[in-house]
Amino acid sequence: MILTSTQLVTLASQWAALSSNQANLASSDFLTIANIITSTLTAECLAAREEYLLYEEKDAVTAGIAQYRIPYRSVNGEIRHLWYEDLEGNRYRLFGMAVEDIENYQALTTGTPGGFYVMGNTVNLLPTPSTNGNLVFIYPFRPSTLVAQVGTQAIISTGSTSVTVSNMPVGFTNGALYDIIDHLSGNGIVYYDLVGSISGTTVSFTQSIPNVAVGNYIALAQQSPVPMLPEEGHPLLLETLIMRLEMIRGNTARIKNSSAMVQDARKQWDALLANRVVSKAHTAGSGGPQYPVRPY
Repeated sequence: MILTSTQLVTLASQWAALSSNQANLASSDFLTIANIITSTLTAECLAAREEYLLYEEKDAVTAGIAQYRIPYRSVNGEIRHLWYEDLEGNRYRLFGMAVEDIENYQALTTGTPGGFYVMGNTVNLLPTPSTNGNLVFIYPFRPSTLVAQVGTQAIISTGSTSVTVSNMPVGFTNGALYDIIDHLSGNGIVYYDLVGSISGTTVSFTQSIPNVAVGNYIALAQQSPVPMLPEEGHPLLLETLIMRLEMIRGNTARIKNSSAMVQDARKQWDALLANRVVSKAHTAGSGGPQYPVRPY
């Protein structure tokens, strides 16, 4: 079950038998705690190495320029894969190098990049590109901050460069940056940092958005009405949120019971997280009438 921010707050209050004002907390405080927990679950997703949260981004490369910023929405500034693509679509794998490999290249040497090294928050291409092209990053996209659902909207219709919603949230303004979040399981990013302009209940952008679907959410940049994690992690997020609330409340007996629920949810999460690709390669059949070694 996919849980929205509204459902998280409601269920946490009901299951903990605790309203936000009883704990001297606002609903936004519930979400702040949930966001801290989400950071932990994000780390667990990446540790599983099952390619969760990955996003592909293409940044323009200019001839003579070697340094390019790592996408700022990458978790921990991590890069899963990187390649150079010329304007004809030819792809060149870039191999990771150390800073010490700079000495292997003359200062004015240019050509098709074949490697890169990381310095701070930038990727440095070796050699410096001699022509324009694109640098394609694949990286884990950082889940956005959970916010109250009223500050976001579900998309009810789409155009080539625009989306329409039923009601325009108060915080949506001309020139602001917007994210589009998938409403289906996984709740990944579809587009981010889109510059929008408002007209009635329509938000128009400065670029085409062919991958947007009805039902997707639109939110201000770096915000989301739903945890941007695999759906199977949402129960663990909820149970851990409830346990944190019980700790604030100081109810020892309920903390113990809630802790047991968290452990059960974590076992299910751990079992599912590292088994994303179940099938394995099989030996080809011999071609005989019974196909003895085929998987079908």
